[in-house]
Amino acid sequence: MAAAVVLPLAACGSDSGGGSATGGDAVAMMQSAMDGEGAVTCEITDEEQPGSMSIAGEDRYRILAQSGGETVNLLRDGSDVYVWKDGSPTGMKTTADSQTGMALPNVQEAIDQEKAAPTVDMECSTDGDVDAKLTAPDDVEFQTAP
Repeated sequence: MAAAVVLPLAACGSDSGGGSATGGDAVAMMQSAMDGEGAVTCEITDEEQPGSMSIAGEDRYRILAQSGGETVNLLRDGSDVYVWKDGSPTGMKTTADSQTGMALPNVQEAIDQEKAAPTVDMECSTDGDVDAKLTAPDDVEFQTAP
């Protein structure tokens, strides 16, 4: 199961308060989560590429992206990487340093690009329950790729 996951990160707007943020404040929240300072979930509301991202460290994140009317999940938990579609009974498991030909999203690079030129609407909030989102589902059978 080859997967190309587009990382639609960008932000517009201003701080919306109440533990959530948009614009530069949302990007700052993402950077803090990448640095291991808490966890954040961001909802991307761009009509062309809606999705979400949960981050709890540079090697712990989950991206949900819409592709062809389906939701594709990419989960990285340390060196383990899981890819599956919502509703599918099977998925793929590999490692971050494998030679599967699957390019993992560079979350830090995407955050850095957003600091320079935001383009997509997004709202981020701190997430005390992000660990539940960063666990591979039990009801999906993952096939190990080399």
